[in-house]
Amino acid sequence: MRLQVPKFLGEEGKKEWKRIYKVLVDEDKDFTDKDIKLLELYCKNYEKWLQAEEFIIQNGSSYICQTGYPSQYPEVNISNNSQKNMLSYMKELGLTPAARSRMNKNNSSGSGNNDDDEMEDMIAK
Repeated sequence: MRLQVPKFLGEEGKKEWKRIYKVLVDEDKDFTDKDIKLLELYCKNYEKWLQAEEFIIQNGSSYICQTGYPSQYPEVNISNNSQKNMLSYMKELGLTPAARSRMNKNNSSGSGNNDDDEMEDMIAK
């Protein structure tokens, strides 16, 4: 399946889309039409994260507001939320070490001793 990069993504989101799509194809992941939205969401949050981080690099994470007290820029929350969202989507797409480990464990359980077979044996006794 060859997918088109979504037009609504910016330059960095499109680069990330191509990079992740290549990883999914190269690793022969079970990537279907149902997963497209997850990849889109991941890439959009990647863009938000980069933009927020660039703002923080240029301006810092806080400022002194009109009342004279320090206040955090909204970009700090945007960055943090985008990171959390990206991690969630990466897990769903099988792109984290833990997700790959679970997938490999599930694939290897299909050979030899099957949990269903063990359960049947226990019930039969």
